[in-house]
Amino acid sequence: MITLSANSFDLSKIKTELDLKVAGIKELKSQVVLREFADAVFTVGAKAFIKAINIEARSNPKKFHHLYEWNAAGSNTKRLFFLYKEENSGGTLIIRPGFIQSKSRVPVAPELLMPGRTGRTVAGRSIFKDKASVMERGDTIIYRASKPTPIFDGEKINFIAAGTIIRINHPGGTQVKGSFEEFFHMWFGTRLQAIINASGIISSVDKEVAIVLNKRGASAPEVRKAVVAILREYSKGEDVV
Repeated sequence: MITLSANSFDLSKIKTELDLKVAGIKELKSQVVLREFADAVFTVGAKAFIKAINIEARSNPKKFHHLYEWNAAGSNTKRLFFLYKEENSGGTLIIRPGFIQSKSRVPVAPELLMPGRTGRTVAGRSIFKDKASVMERGDTIIYRASKPTPIFDGEKINFIAAGTIIRINHPGGTQVKGSFEEFFHMWFGTRLQAIINASGIISSVDKEVAIVLNKRGASAPEVRKAVVAILREYSKGEDVV
């Protein structure tokens, strides 16, 4: 017969070791780890969102062209929006979008580039700086023509007299208003969890915690250090994407 016995000293060491393991596991709920985890979620989620909307914009430019420079719908290097962390504290992560001012000139209809009866063509072209934000809100544009202005209505060229007030409803088209906000809420509401699962963040943390806690005497500080290091590989210290 095999008899196993444990004296009070052995039991004390086992209890101490178990207490250390429990403390290490509880560290996963600490504010430090939760903040680092949220940072990683932001970077991974924001980059996946941008990739998704770029693809969507290329397939449906009439709805999303305002989010990019002219004639560049879906181009990541020409986008006029960004995502940033508004808050990351107490286990709460708030992601907000922002818009970038356009730097390219507004395209001119080909018909206006053809010489008229006087041999002159349209020479001046303006920059619509707030293209993305104005079109996303669906703001009406109202301005006064400073000089005789040719406007192509799709069939013929009409000249607007200097001083005429010009009103443009639905700049960018009726489809663009609110399209970014709609896609933003839909994507983060339905796709973020799957993206995080596929990224490997959770499995990487699980694996690292198991390795650390398998060492004798390892506790909360060791778990925190290892988990933070793993999460920072995902977050890359980015606050704006």
